[in-house]
Parts: sequence; C-alpha cells; structure tokens
Amino acid sequence: MEKSKLRIIISISAVIFFLITLHYIGWLSPIEHLLRGIVNKGAEPIYQVSVLDNNIETDTHIQIENLTMQLEILQEENQELQKQLLFFSSTPYEHVGAQIIGRNVDPVANTIILNKGETNNISIGNPVITEEGILIGKIAKVEKDTSIVRLLQDGQSKIAATIRNEEKTIGLIEGGYGLSVQMNTIPQNQNVDIGDTVMTSGLEQGIPRGLYIGKISEVQKEAYQPFQEAIVIPAIDSRTLHIVSVITQEALSQ
Repeated sequence: MEKSKLRIIISISAVIFFLITLHYIGWLSPIEHLLRGIVNKGAEPIYQVSVLDNNIETDTHIQIENLTMQLEILQEENQELQKQLLFFSSTPYEHVGAQIIGRNVDPVANTIILNKGETNNISIGNPVITEEGILIGKIAKVEKDTSIVRLLQDGQSKIAATIRNEEKTIGLIEGGYGLSVQMNTIPQNQNVDIGDTVMTSGLEQGIPRGLYIGKISEVQKEAYQPFQEAIVIPAIDSRTLHIVSVITQEALSQ
C-alpha cells in the first residue's frame, strides 16, 4: 500500500517537473495563451459591471449634490423675496425685483448688471436697494431687458445724503475709496460723530428720503478747510447680494 502511494507521488512529481520544463522552454506558450484568453473573457464582464456600478454611484452622488445646492439657492432667494415683500408692504414705493446676472471686475468701475430693463419701467437714476431697504447704488444705463447699476463705491457715484444727528447734517456721498465711501461737503460747524447713521436726504431727484446707506467710521476735520469729511462704511457688502429691488420713477409721483 505504501509502495503504491510512493509510486503515485513520484509519478505526479515527474509530471509536474515535465510541465515546468516545457513551460521554461516555451513549448506550452500556445496553450497558456489560449487559457489566459478564456479566463480574461470570463473576467471582463465582471470588471465591466464593477466599473458600471462605480460610475452609477458617482453620477448619483454628483446629482444629489447638485440638487442640494440648487435647493439651498432657491431657499436663499425665497428668503430674500419674502424680506422684499415685507419691506415694500410698509412703504409707498413701486418697485421691480431683479436678479444680479453680472459684476464688473474692473477695480475702477464698480457696477453690477441686472436682468431687468426698459420693459420693466426701469430708467436711469432709479435707486437700487436690498430687501431691507438699504441703498446700494443707482441705475446708470438701461437696455431693453438689462440694466447697469453704479454702486455706491464706484468712483463716479454721488448720492445726496443726511446724517441722523441733531442738526440733520447734509452732505454728498461719493465713491472711489475702496469698500467704503466718503461723505463730503459737511459744514465745519456741524457735530458729526463716529457711529452716526447716514441715509439719503431726499434732495436728489428720483431718490426718496430715508434709504439707509451706512454708518460713519471716521471723521476728518481740518481747521483751515471750509468743510469736514467722514468715512462711511456701507451697511451691506454688495458682493454678497443676488436679488435686489429697483424703485421706479412712477413711485415718486405719489
């Protein structure tokens, strides 16, 4: 019995040694190539299914992220529109809601583009405000379906303003000072303090009184100058806005 087992082991070893020898001398290459092709063809569908599953999972994840992002944008816009409705429900102004569809990246010109224009009764000089009634600029150019807003910080921007102090000091808000604006032509005998609120004076045609502009952060007063100046920080950063309102001229003939 043991001799029989030994004989079988020796025979198997001889066959294995013979096959190894044929492999190294290359005589088994055609057979090995054939077998490798059969195995690869059998594995290819499995690989394709695996890749397909990964692609589907990746696409689904991207679609969910896009839908989530779109939902968040719609929620933000809805909140802004609700604030606009609340503000205008307590004011006599007629207005047109608009989306910001472009921004000027020129450091000299500080403007934005709206998706509303002449067809919406918008005209040059109309004030542009946020949903909370904060003034951000005036319409500078109008086309059929779009318009350009010159922001307060623009170097060519000028707005008649007043300070909410005892004297109701009036002056002129001008841009061209970076993110802040400057109130000029303030009489020397007026008491102006840091933290004072600045709003539109109503002395400029087309701009109603009381639109919030910002607060004074610095007062510049020289004894030999006829006027003092004040640096004003706008109440809102216009770069964060997506929806605004344009107060139309019709509202001013109330």
